[in-house]
Amino acid sequence: MRNRRRLKEHSQQFFTSYQCMLEFYNYWRSLSLPLHATGAELPGKAVTQDPDYSEAYSALAMVYANIPRYGFNSHGVAFDPLPKALELARHSIELAPDSVQGLQGATPRILAHE
Repeated sequence: MRNRRRLKEHSQQFFTSYQCMLEFYNYWRSLSLPLHATGAELPGKAVTQDPDYSEAYSALAMVYANIPRYGFNSHGVAFDPLPKALELARHSIELAPDSVQGLQGATPRILAHE
């Protein structure tokens, strides 16, 4: 019984991470300024809950890459977002080298900044 409870708690944690990513894709489909802040929060929350979630790191990389690309919330970032995007994309690839998600996060724009 104890293992069942632990499994249930563990699976709910990951479902929450997955839910964050589903909500992130709502932002990604529209790429709108009003949703950008939320789009950035959700993968960050997923990474906090599940540090091995490669797709969440890739999503964060895409969010940071969109700051200079579209001018989204650039006033709220006190650092150059492209090196951070590249770092996140690389970490995503390290976690899941065969996943296309990590490669998607390492867009040509990020790589060109390198």
